[in-house]
Amino acid sequence: MHIARIGLVIAAALLAATPAMAQQARPAAEIVLVQGPAQSGYRVLGEVRAEIHQKSIMAKTPARDLVDKQLRDEAAKLGADAVVEIKYENNSPMFSKKGYRAAGKAVKFETMVAVAAPVAIAPVAPPVIAAPTPAPVVVPPAPVATVPVQTVEAAPPVPVVTAPAPVIAQSTPPPAPVAPPNPAPQASVPGLRAPAGQALIVLTEDNLAGRAVTVLGLVEAEAHQTSLFPKKTARDMLEEDLRAKAFALGADAVISIKFDMNSPMLSKKGSRATGVAVKFQ
Repeated sequence: MHIARIGLVIAAALLAATPAMAQQARPAAEIVLVQGPAQSGYRVLGEVRAEIHQKSIMAKTPARDLVDKQLRDEAAKLGADAVVEIKYENNSPMFSKKGYRAAGKAVKFETMVAVAAPVAIAPVAPPVIAAPTPAPVVVPPAPVATVPVQTVEAAPPVPVVTAPAPVIAQSTPPPAPVAPPNPAPQASVPGLRAPAGQALIVLTEDNLAGRAVTVLGLVEAEAHQTSLFPKKTARDMLEEDLRAKAFALGADAVISIKFDMNSPMLSKKGSRATGVAVKFQ
């Protein structure tokens, strides 16, 4: 608002200062728009109106800018310097068909406007000239007496001859003959046989009726599994346990084995096996 009023004052001053300029039509872009009354004397040339209809809410150019341009164009046709007492009517394109409207009075300035007094320019202070800097005093250094240096040639080194150490040959006596030790006599017990390794123990569900054996005792094994897909089956676990117990008795085989296999999902007893540890004759 204040900027527009200042523009009105400046425009009126220019028109009053030059009569020829008052007769010329002002370009539309220079016409001042004011919503209130002008502060200087003017005469009304007529009423100007503008109306804009936009179909989009997000238009590239605002409706207010388009309406102001129409007001300036209409005022320029009348030879006005400004448009004052403007009234805007904003209607949304989504709810009304009236569009964006504006109306005001095109006026021409008539009164003189006092020109502001010239601004006093402060005098410029004369430049300050610094005193010349004295030239530095250079004192030459005192001469230094030089003494000639005499070089003494070093005597050549005396070669050192190292005599080789005497080598004394020693005769090594031949090693004394070692008599082989006599093996200790072993008593042979008829009918006694060393037990076979644990992995070599025979497991069978047969009773070996056609072969002479010596019964050493009854052996039992039991295996409990909690997984349906174990790394080692219950049968392998039972056989490994039977061989370990038969090996402890010094047996060669486990015969007449009975297996009782139970699923870990259906029974808590686990899998069992029983057999007879025997020694072959």
